[in-house]
Amino acid sequence: MNMSGSSHTQCAANCAKNGTPLSIKEDKTGTLYLAAGQKNMLCTSPGLEKYVEERVTVSGKVYKKNGVTMILVESVSPTK
Repeated sequence: MNMSGSSHTQCAANCAKNGTPLSIKEDKTGTLYLAAGQKNMLCTSPGLEKYVEERVTVSGKVYKKNGVTMILVESVSPTK
């Protein structure tokens, strides 16, 4: 199942709208980060929903545990 690219844009937007957390795939390494909000580390998509399938610059604290890599998002902006 291909869960990226232009054919996935509407699906991902609908999922984010309904509360499903989005992930961020790093171009260079292919690392997949689960995006978490800053309120009680909820797995929400803080500000990412408007950038579905676009390249973004994200900053925040990264956590790794039991094979899962998560980023506690502090800021997100479109990559220029």
